[in-house]
Amino acid sequence: MRSMLSPTPTIGLKRRYLDAAGLASVLGGATTLGKLSEAGGAKVEGAGVKFDELAGMLDTFKPDFNIVTP
Repeated sequence: MRSMLSPTPTIGLKRRYLDAAGLASVLGGATTLGKLSEAGGAKVEGAGVKFDELAGMLDTFKPDFNIVTP
């Protein structure tokens, strides 16, 4: 896995600076990494905009979909 790491990463996030709830709120679309960082809920090293771009590419699902249709 280490061989796949970029020697010059675009962004750096560490677990101690971004908790699971913060990550879920960003990936769920409730907030952006920039807003979370401004509020003190995350520490971003590098281009946080790239993370927001990645989060914006994720699919959103409706929670009330039918599991079994008649």
